[in-house]
Amino acid sequence: MEYVLGMDSGGTKYLVRAADLDGNLLGMDEGQAANHYMQSLDEVKRLIDESIDRCLAQFGGKREDCVYMLSGSTGCDSEEDQQLLHDLYTGLCGFACPVYCVNDAELAHYTATGGVGLLLVAGTGSIAFGRNASGETRRVGGWPLSVMGEEGSGRFVDAWAMHEYTRFLDGVRPKTPMMEAIRSVTGVSTAKEMMEFGMAMFGPPHPTPRLGALVNASAEQGDACACAILKRAAQGNFDLLQELAGALSYDPQDAFSIGLWGSTILKGTYQRRLLTDLLSEAFPNASIVIAPIDAAQGAVRWAIERYRAGE
Repeated sequence: MEYVLGMDSGGTKYLVRAADLDGNLLGMDEGQAANHYMQSLDEVKRLIDESIDRCLAQFGGKREDCVYMLSGSTGCDSEEDQQLLHDLYTGLCGFACPVYCVNDAELAHYTATGGVGLLLVAGTGSIAFGRNASGETRRVGGWPLSVMGEEGSGRFVDAWAMHEYTRFLDGVRPKTPMMEAIRSVTGVSTAKEMMEFGMAMFGPPHPTPRLGALVNASAEQGDACACAILKRAAQGNFDLLQELAGALSYDPQDAFSIGLWGSTILKGTYQRRLLTDLLSEAFPNASIVIAPIDAAQGAVRWAIERYRAGE
């Protein structure tokens, strides 16, 4: 049976789905993240192979029957990255189908907007991607936190929460439930422990304490420090979208779609309210969209579309 594969290769997981040419889902697998910036190419290939095999086993799929493969990958940030990933997928044993590799933000954009409009991704990291009616594309952001990127992302919220916690350890912030919660989650109680924790966050694989839900809950309860962190995050994400809109010549009065994507903005109710208020004021006729399907399902739809178009 002929089928397509759609992959969402993100910073925290690798999700693959298979579907027949009518779009009916046949199998899926969620595996370990496979990132060529964090792992060797051999390791990335092994993880992808294993995830695909688990997916195909669910419906008895054969590699030679795949007619199109589409992957949206974090770390696909340049022509060199795109070529590397294209070579990796076309080199998988048993496949002889066309392969299309894009940044995961571009895949999320297609999934949420259908291909035209703006999209903010704010999950572990952050990036904005857009396409206008003329087909022009642009991305803004997606740079590491070490160069003050990742605006409004989970890593951004974590870094600012830990920054505020250092001020608590310095004795210039009050002892609040949020500070106590950070202490409980991180196990950090002393300046020495804080220094070691901070240095671990700074270096590969850049572990983070995942404090987003904690900070959001604290903000909802009125913690002034948490509110300030998420106000800063919302402003950072708004700036990404506003600059992207300008680069693609969207008029503030235009009617277009703005997609929101990623756990930090979708589960972070406090930041999302702040951001949507900023967007509604700046772009009063825009529609804010949250995709009803995941990116791997979007990859499947896009793969079928490209296959039928002979692309």
